Amino acid sequence: MISASINPIDVKTRAGLGFVAASKRPNEFLSLGYDVYGEIVDASEEAKSLIGKCAFGMTGFPNSPGTYADVLDVPLDDVFILPEVKQDVALGGLSLAGLTAMQALQRLPTHLPLYVSAPTGV
Repeated sequence: MISASINPIDVKTRAGLGFVAASKRPNEFLSLGYDVYGEIVDASEEAKSLIGKCAFGMTGFPNSPGTYADVLDVPLDDVFILPEVKQDVALGGLSLAGLTAMQALQRLPTHLPLYVSAPTGV
């Protein structure tokens, strides 16, 4: 685990609000976090070639948070394997926003133009 980010649901859950907090049993520890960025240090036989690569993703949503940890066991389907990149803790904040953007681009018809106007305040 290299880094994770804090999303509104984490703040809400820590405050004891929302679905995730309500489903927690009294006095039960509940680790927070859904976004993950880290290096793959172990893998199943079919994924051994991924050891040493970096990945980011969102895992455990909504019932099983827990990315605020040193080591995680994450399903391969929950992460995106990164090409060779310099490790940067800022990539932990890319998970939810980056995956949302990627899903939107995958659903966008390729024959339509894409206008990005958020930076201009439009």
